[in-house]
Amino acid sequence: MGTLTTTELISETRAHLGGRDDLTDAELVVALNLTQMRIARSHDFEELRTVESGVFVISGTPATDKFLAFSTLTQSNPREIYS
Repeated sequence: MGTLTTTELISETRAHLGGRDDLTDAELVVALNLTQMRIARSHDFEELRTVESGVFVISGTPATDKFLAFSTLTQSNPREIYS
């Protein structure tokens, strides 16, 4: 499965709508963004779940300790983090 650009998504959507020309590209982009958000909210994406463990070094400085850089994780693209 490939990755489509915004222009390609607009073209595909317009083709599936029978070539309608009463919708602007901006309106189609808004509709595509809403659709992607709805799909993301309704799907569990189980394949993206991963469990990471490691040692968190406490420096004693709250401003430093409250963040964990994703780059320190093996799977550096987490969707949700539970602690």
